[in-house]
Amino acid sequence: MEFTEIHTLPPSSFSLNQRGLFSSSVHFLDVRRLPTRKMPTCNTPKGICLEKNTAKRKENRRWILVVFTLRLLKMLQTSNYSLVLLIQLTLLTYDLLVNSFSELTRGEPVVQLVLFIIQDIAILFNVIIILLMMFNTYVFQVGLVSLLLERFRAMLFFSALYLTLSICFHSWVLNLRWLNSNRFVWTDGLQSLFVFQRTGAVLYYYLYKRTAEYMGDPRLYEDSLWLRDTFARARQ
Repeated sequence: MEFTEIHTLPPSSFSLNQRGLFSSSVHFLDVRRLPTRKMPTCNTPKGICLEKNTAKRKENRRWILVVFTLRLLKMLQTSNYSLVLLIQLTLLTYDLLVNSFSELTRGEPVVQLVLFIIQDIAILFNVIIILLMMFNTYVFQVGLVSLLLERFRAMLFFSALYLTLSICFHSWVLNLRWLNSNRFVWTDGLQSLFVFQRTGAVLYYYLYKRTAEYMGDPRLYEDSLWLRDTFARARQ
């Protein structure tokens, strides 16, 4: 039995026979008789191979994280401020909607769980965006980190506090309602945590929106007389 690999042959080696079918003057042996190609194996012991592969995967993940961070920093330039502000306000709007209407989905605990997870991730992502914007400012690059922390410490504190309260509230609510979602469950501790979480949400919305708008100030991204005066006072 003969086999022909048409895709490996030049066009000149084919011709039409009397039946109008392609035929070739080049023939190969049976594929089963051809030597098989073995996959490369590791010559070192199995444990060392696994360690090398694990280290290589970790290194690849670190490079992916570095590339993602650099691209995100590039996106956070002042020329893309409108886009970044739109993303921040969209995440804030989603957080507000979940806080307002999440009780309507208490009959579906899985849906409520997904909404709460996305909400917590949105809060964390908003905080990361603000921190990256701070790292991208000229004020941070010249070493005036204390000025940024003094200006935005209230926002950073209430963001961390609101994230902690949200995670605790979401975990407590789902733990009480998971097995019996139709039962009305509001303990005294849960009500107190609910009040603190919603109060923290109001402060978080106000401070974060004010900080996001302030980060669009061009003086933070270029050398100016205000920055030199602040740097001189910081050195004294």
